Amino acid sequence: MQRALYQKQILNLAITARDRFQYLYEASLRGEITCAHCGEPVKLYLGIEHSPYFYHAQVPHEREECSDTLSETTAVQQIKETPAEYRETNGFRIPKGRAIGEKNSTVKEKATWRSSAPFSSVPAFRSKPPVPKHSDSPYLNEFKESGIELDSNQWKAVTHSEGPLLILAGAGSGKTRVLTARTAYMIQEKQIDPKSIMLVTFTAKSAKEMKERLATYPKMSGLHLRQMLVGTFHSIFLRMIVHHNPQAWQIDRLLKWDWQKEQIVKEAARELHVDEKDFPFDQALQQIGYWKNTLVGVKDVRPKDKWEQDVHFLYRRYEEVKKQKQLFDFDDMLYGCYEMLKQNPDLLTRYQKRFRYFLIDEFQDSATRF
Repeated sequence: MQRALYQKQILNLAITARDRFQYLYEASLRGEITCAHCGEPVKLYLGIEHSPYFYHAQVPHEREECSDTLSETTAVQQIKETPAEYRETNGFRIPKGRAIGEKNSTVKEKATWRSSAPFSSVPAFRSKPPVPKHSDSPYLNEFKESGIELDSNQWKAVTHSEGPLLILAGAGSGKTRVLTARTAYMIQEKQIDPKSIMLVTFTAKSAKEMKERLATYPKMSGLHLRQMLVGTFHSIFLRMIVHHNPQAWQIDRLLKWDWQKEQIVKEAARELHVDEKDFPFDQALQQIGYWKNTLVGVKDVRPKDKWEQDVHFLYRRYEEVKKQKQLFDFDDMLYGCYEMLKQNPDLLTRYQKRFRYFLIDEFQDSATRF
């Protein structure tokens, strides 16, 4: 089936935006989407072998009477027969919601889903690019003499010092080696000031390993490593905000563990009278983190449903408790640094003049935070 009922409206997968599919899939798991003909709960299939479709969760085969040829007509009738809900305003009865009428049910459909196909443009095995025998760069020749081998593609990436560069490669293919070798090449061969380089990764362990690897490269001294800014997004942003406002960002006020944040939202949830055993507090904290990382403040949230209304309430109380107790979490480091630079254009200009080269490792993990 391509059609079903959701919140008293006809849901047609053929004209539904792709970014809503995951949300609708979760709604179907909660039994909120029903068959337009029989009214029983249906689930949404999401996979790569078939296009998305609705199916009955309680029966082994799709019912003939629930086919799409009947579902939309039945759905419109079913919606019309549903008693309307009203609210009293100054003596007038105003409907709380408006169901989709026949006019909206005749939207022209245009199938946009394409069937899956095997990807065959990349061969099953590709030989490793050859290692250059000689380079015009003295420093890269020192790399070879030190036993650090780079193939032709890696050498090309290392010597690219100006302008953007994106490296896509699988695990164990030498991405970190290229990034650190490129850093050393820029400092030693191109004479780029180490103070203008920011080296970023996702975990503190990776940042430490990059420093250790850089220390083994030819002519790289401890002074070079101290002059560069190396760390995770959180550690770098924390250093910036602590440097300019140490009183507001004392490390002993950091909420390091999830249980600390859960404790705050659970106390707030008691005001909603929700069942703590059934309420997904971990998902609520993820939603709050998503709002903060996408720069959506408490006042900017526009809840789409009852779930987001509850989480929005927890979000507001969570921020109020943190402000009252002068606490902050990891997301606040990012948001706080953004606000600091936004509100201080002169400070932003100073940082822009200093840092001109940004080398980011594990960018796919870092990018999901923003």
